[in-house]
Amino acid sequence: GLKAAVEKHGPESVGVFLYPDVTNEEMYLAGRIAREGLGTNNITSIAVLETGGKSGALDESFGFTASTADRTALRDADLIICNNIDPQNYFLILGTEIIDAAKSGAKLIVTGSTKQALVDLADLYVDPMRGTAARLWNCITRALIEEGHFPREAVEKMPGGKAFLAHITAYDADTTCQITGVEFGQSHKAAEMIAAAKKVVLVHSPDRSRDLAPGDLQVMANLALLIRASGGSSQMILPSLAANGAGIEICGADPKFTVGRAPANGLPGAKTREELFGMLREGKIKASLVISEDPMSTDRVASYFGGVEFLYAVDWAQTETTLFADVAIPGSSFLE
Repeated sequence: GLKAAVEKHGPESVGVFLYPDVTNEEMYLAGRIAREGLGTNNITSIAVLETGGKSGALDESFGFTASTADRTALRDADLIICNNIDPQNYFLILGTEIIDAAKSGAKLIVTGSTKQALVDLADLYVDPMRGTAARLWNCITRALIEEGHFPREAVEKMPGGKAFLAHITAYDADTTCQITGVEFGQSHKAAEMIAAAKKVVLVHSPDRSRDLAPGDLQVMANLALLIRASGGSSQMILPSLAANGAGIEICGADPKFTVGRAPANGLPGAKTREELFGMLREGKIKASLVISEDPMSTDRVASYFGGVEFLYAVDWAQTETTLFADVAIPGSSFLE
């Protein structure tokens, strides 16, 4: 069925989609099915597309998109910043490390639109409107530059520094207060706490949708780089809600990368996640292999498959998608 769709509509009309909870081996094999078996570059996770995260989002910042340290970095931190993360509900071991560090003297800043267990421990809790956290942190960064903690001359000398300084001027305190709903005093206190810290750890979940903000991952990376440039120490811990979210790029299950994050090129289909998402929403995908994802469970995502003529689903349990599929075969969970 998939090969018939390739012959009828071309390889750019076929997509392979998998949930980031599958194993590295499954991601690797799915990539081979897409690129070698079907001749298409259209492979990724619908869940990843829905969050809007870009492939290689931190490559320009750090040379690689991943955490810069493991959770042991929390033990030496004197300031921990938790943005778009709820460790008590999703990352229990990481949450325990954060709590232990806070009880041992580390200052704690928590930003999010819903109250959670960490809030009771936080030295500062900031509640921006959903989708505005990136603007808030840009405003805090601007304050640190204006107050001289991040010397403007040093920032100018950093790669992309002049363009960054021109960009950051748009994030003034008054406008940011109106958009985010965060009082000036809170954002100013956050800036003061960062300025006083020597070792900062930023904890941010790149695929948690509740408090996701456009560009927030890059904004947090900018803050980490500026802390380093001013003589401090900074690390980023990026836990994914999807258990193997980091494997997407490394195992070749991404439009931008083949195995080992080698650049993908030459095959028909999307070159970026954004392009593939556009093709899916516009009904350009005519046949699809779906592995362990359930796009038919929600009306909005199901509508993306309105133009699909052949759907092949693999899952370890019966889902709306396996019931809808033209062909469905049982898979296995990672425990098997």
